[in-house]
Amino acid sequence: MKRQGFWGVVVIALMAALIPSGCKGKSVSTKTFQRVGSYSGDFSGIRLSADGQRAYVTGKNKKLVIIDVSSPATPNLLAEENTPVPGAGGSQYGVDLLLAQSETRAIIGVSNAVQVLDISNPSAPAVLSTINDAQCPDFVTALAGVGDISRIYYTACGRLHRVDVTVPAAPQTLSIAALPGIADANTVVTKMAVRPDEQRLFATAGNAVQLFDLSQPSAPLALSGAAQAAALHLDRAVDLAVAADFRTVFSIGCGLLAVQDFTGETAPQLVGAAQFPVNTPYCFSDDNYDGIVLSSDGGTAFVASGSILRVFDMSNPAAPVSRGIGVLAGYAHDLAVSPDGAFAFVATTQGLEILWLQ
Repeated sequence: MKRQGFWGVVVIALMAALIPSGCKGKSVSTKTFQRVGSYSGDFSGIRLSADGQRAYVTGKNKKLVIIDVSSPATPNLLAEENTPVPGAGGSQYGVDLLLAQSETRAIIGVSNAVQVLDISNPSAPAVLSTINDAQCPDFVTALAGVGDISRIYYTACGRLHRVDVTVPAAPQTLSIAALPGIADANTVVTKMAVRPDEQRLFATAGNAVQLFDLSQPSAPLALSGAAQAAALHLDRAVDLAVAADFRTVFSIGCGLLAVQDFTGETAPQLVGAAQFPVNTPYCFSDDNYDGIVLSSDGGTAFVASGSILRVFDMSNPAAPVSRGIGVLAGYAHDLAVSPDGAFAFVATTQGLEILWLQ
């Protein structure tokens, strides 16, 4: 893992000076969010059931943990699925997961494989199949799905894998292709989003939001990458959330929330940004200690960065407004928000942490 402590601080200071003042947003916090519940562990990915009653988490030595969060102050274990991953040499490190809309299947990136699980009975999850690339011993780093996860995309060894999981017990790999500029052991894809028509893919890699043309899945084309991000002084993104129009992208990383417009795919424009103090020792490393999700209407951004949860009013994307912060016990990897917006569920190095947002 790369560690750039001193120079990371220097770069942050320089970027603060370079981002136009009109794009820095407002930083006044009006609320302090309190932690109301927790479940011990070291988690890196989380999804919530549609009714907000169950949390599905994955992480270190925990492939899948299903937690009843119907009472946020007293989360209770429903089940764990932790059978060894074939070919992983005993390693069990969950990176990310996806849920089918029907909540009958989960797909988990765990160690150097992707597994499809039956979760129709939340008390007894079961592995249906395992997907891996015999030519790639490295960890899966990011997952994305389309068509109610009938097809999935995952990255490992700098390559993009496209897999048909229409038949969950018998997935079929459709293509494996290098992503331009990312086929490098030192450049890790940390988050992805695929457009529903599967023609475009956004990814955070090399500390930048990058856009790829997938019209030829076996030969993706880079439309916008690290050079464009650097020109906008936005080369510190490790997670992203994409608006419904699939042109507006919200990214987070190392103390910077940024909004970009990708209408001009090869020349994205900075719409707005908000900066805040960095409180993690892992800034500018391959460890992803930032997460972002949007409210269903796109008007609120929930950001977990280091050991702080922040909520921003994004009704004017050009000027994000801080609405509050909450302190976490661990460093955040991922988060989810309850359907009513009342609770944030944060996957951290100390477990699942639940904060009251009202």
